[in-house]
Amino acid sequence: AKITAYLRFALGEGIEKEETDFAAEVAAAVKK
Repeated sequence: AKITAYLRFALGEGIEKEETDFAAEVAAAVKK
């Protein structure tokens, strides 16, 4: 799921919506 979210962000699909979710996923990944 994290990779999918990253790919969506990288491709610029729905950046406005994905931006906060992506940041949250990155934060979660860093904590792990």
